[in-house]
Amino acid sequence: MTGDRRSPTALQRPPLLLALLLILGATAPAQAAESVRGLGLFNAETIFEDGRRITLTHRYRRRADIYRGDDRVRDGRRLVLRENLITLGLDYSLRRDLTLSVLVPMVERTLEVREGSQRTKDDTLGLGDMVASLKFRCLRITWPLSAFNIGLIAAISGPTGESREREDGALLPPEVQSGSGAWTGTLAVATTLSLNRFRADAGVRYQVSTEGEQNLNKGEVLVATVSADYRFWHEKYPGPTAKISGGLVYRYENESLVSGRPVHDSGSDVLSLKLSLTSHPIPRVDLVLDVELPLIQRYRGEQLGRGTATTLGFGFQF
Repeated sequence: MTGDRRSPTALQRPPLLLALLLILGATAPAQAAESVRGLGLFNAETIFEDGRRITLTHRYRRRADIYRGDDRVRDGRRLVLRENLITLGLDYSLRRDLTLSVLVPMVERTLEVREGSQRTKDDTLGLGDMVASLKFRCLRITWPLSAFNIGLIAAISGPTGESREREDGALLPPEVQSGSGAWTGTLAVATTLSLNRFRADAGVRYQVSTEGEQNLNKGEVLVATVSADYRFWHEKYPGPTAKISGGLVYRYENESLVSGRPVHDSGSDVLSLKLSLTSHPIPRVDLVLDVELPLIQRYRGEQLGRGTATTLGFGFQF
């Protein structure tokens, strides 16, 4: 963690904290499964019987637009939040229809605040909140070249990340911390329909958190997703395959609480477009690239928008 003063008239800590109130409610570090992702964590399929898979993902998100409701605010203020999230995951097949996953994230966040010639920069790097999840494939129906699956997923994240980083003796805001200091639980249901080279996925998940550091209790989160895939390259086994996919992600977040009192600048509705490219150069290797672009954003009060996220993923089954 460092502080960077680029101007003799750089912002002092009190004005900086006032500015950060604008983004407190948007997505303060929810290091739960909602943001820390393994490959295929929220689809209906489990890995093969007696199998194991190691995954490594890197997600980069840049947020720079302040919103009031569904309108951008243009008043000379400039806040830029950059996040690099690297997650190491292990998936373990307890049986053919039951998969246990553990995710260990490393988080780097950099926040720049500019107002005229004044500029302040804070950054943190550390372990995030670890996640454990259990996926149960409760239904599987197959027919030639096709299958239908329903999966139930439960995940919990614990306060393993650093949540009390300080700058000049002052506690940094939750938005910049590597961890949340809270326990977070997630329940999800997912469906997958495969028809030869086509596939459709849909799912809903609900997330709730306890009170974390700085007396912040993040609002409940509800996420609904729908997507369609097409496997455009398919060589005879064990040859390579590749597919493209596109879908929509709707995310609702309820207002947050601080010391039991509602935070005015919190809560949101966001609809995003998600595009993905997945390749299996050999059967046991997964390579994934996906981009998530906000289409419609609506916030309560003034908040920093979610921005665009890009994720690279690698998986190896053994």
